[in-house]
Amino acid sequence: MVTGGEVIVRSLIEEGVDTVFGLPGTHVLGLYAALHDYSERIKHVLGRFEPSMGGFMADGYARASGRVGVVIVTAGPGATGLVTPLAQAAVEGVPIVALAGLTPIKTAGRGGYYHEFRDTNAQLSIFKSFTKLAVRVEEPREIPKTLAKAFRVAREGRPGPVYVELPRDIIDSEAEWTGYTKEEPTRVKPDMGLVDAAAKELLNAERPVIYVGGGIIAANASEALVRVAEELGAPVVTSIMGKGAIPFDHPLHGGLAAGYFGGDTVAVKLVENADVVLAVGTRFSELGTGMWSLPIRGGRLIHVNVDPNDIGRNYKTDLAIVSDALEFLNALYDRVRGG
Repeated sequence: MVTGGEVIVRSLIEEGVDTVFGLPGTHVLGLYAALHDYSERIKHVLGRFEPSMGGFMADGYARASGRVGVVIVTAGPGATGLVTPLAQAAVEGVPIVALAGLTPIKTAGRGGYYHEFRDTNAQLSIFKSFTKLAVRVEEPREIPKTLAKAFRVAREGRPGPVYVELPRDIIDSEAEWTGYTKEEPTRVKPDMGLVDAAAKELLNAERPVIYVGGGIIAANASEALVRVAEELGAPVVTSIMGKGAIPFDHPLHGGLAAGYFGGDTVAVKLVENADVVLAVGTRFSELGTGMWSLPIRGGRLIHVNVDPNDIGRNYKTDLAIVSDALEFLNALYDRVRGG
C-alpha cells in the first residue's frame, strides 16, 4: 500500500511530468512528502508567494516548453490565488493542470476547519465557470483516472487549464497503486474538400501571406508551417502569441503584424497587399490586431482554427476550416507540394 500523495506523484511521472511549481501548505503536505521521495524524478520549483505565483510560473513553463504546466497549491488562499493565472490561461489557450488541496471530506460541513469555506463546494465552484474541467477526487482509486483525463483535456482541442481538487484525507489515505493509463488527446482533422479548396486558392495567388497565432505553437506545428511556407514561397507574419512560430532568421519570416498596437510596418503591409491570407491558429484578438486595425481588406481570407467559435467573429472569412493546426498544415503540404 502507498499513500494517495504517492499515487498522485507516480501518476505525474507516468504522464511524463518532470517539473512542477507550487508552495507547500497544510492540506497538501502528504503530496509534498511524496514529491520529496521522488525528487530525482520530478523537480519542484518553489513559488514563494502564495497568491498566484505558482500559477504564473506554470503558465510560463507551458508557453516556453509546449508541455502542460503543473502547479500545486493548498486549500483556501492557495487555491483562490489561482484564479488570475488560470483565467489568463483560459483566455489565451495555455494548458495547465492545477492540483489544489481541500479540507478533509470526512469533516466537510462541520464548520471551522482551517481554510474551509462555509459552502463545501465553494472552492470548486470558483473554477467551474472558466476552466475546461474542474473536478474533485473523492476516492483514492479515482486519482490515476482523474489525472489522465485532466492532462488529456488540458491539451485537447483549444488548450486550457484544468483544476483538480484533492481533499487532505484523500492525499493522506492508504491507497493501492494499480497503474496509470495515459489518455492521448484527439486531434481535430480538417475536411479534405476544404483543404483542396485552400490549396487551389493559395497556388493561384500572386501575393499569398500566412498569418499565424499561438495555435501553431500549441500544436507543435512550427516545422509543418515552415514546410508549407517554403513550398508556397509565402511570407509568414505572426500575432503576438504566434511569435517564434517561424525562426526569426528564416528568409520568409515577415515579422509581427499587430495593427495599430505595434509590430513591423513591413508585416502589416504584407497583410494589406496580400491577395490571399491564410490565417492559422489565431482568433484575431483585440490586442493581437490593434483593436482589429490589421488591414485584411483586399484579399481573400482563409481562416483555420481548432475552435469553430473563433472563426469569422472578427474578420469576414471566405473559407472557414475547423482543424488542429498541425493536422491542417500537414494535409495542406501534401496538396501544394510540387504545385
